[in-house]
Amino acid sequence: MDKAIGHRDCPDVERGRGYKDCPCGMRLPASIKRCECGHIFYLIRPPKRSRFYEEVDWKLLQPGDHIYIENSDTWESPAGDLIPMGESGEYQVIRLQQDGIVIYNKTGYGFQAMVNVGYNAETGITRGAAKIFRKDKDR
Repeated sequence: MDKAIGHRDCPDVERGRGYKDCPCGMRLPASIKRCECGHIFYLIRPPKRSRFYEEVDWKLLQPGDHIYIENSDTWESPAGDLIPMGESGEYQVIRLQQDGIVIYNKTGYGFQAMVNVGYNAETGITRGAAKIFRKDKDR
């Protein structure tokens, strides 16, 4: 492989764009992850830390908490397609009520109902329990 590229014989050639140099002296294309000598070019990075804590019970939230909501409300169209009806995203808790959470984000105030989970025959909407994640305060 090094003879095809021909860089081991020419150490004075500057490293060009799209190539990388191995400690053994070979010049390799940028897409190569391992040299013939066994040197590995890529790093296995640890997974990124989640921006959010684990799922929390909505009754334990306090006003001012920053949360992420994964909503699971759906409507089944006459063709049988499931259309998501709720909004997911980052919110700030304003206050808790008996049946849900008053929330705020950059689009304005809203209400996340946390009761009456199930199918509503009048509207055709299946209300699933929303997942609530408290935002990590360390970051």
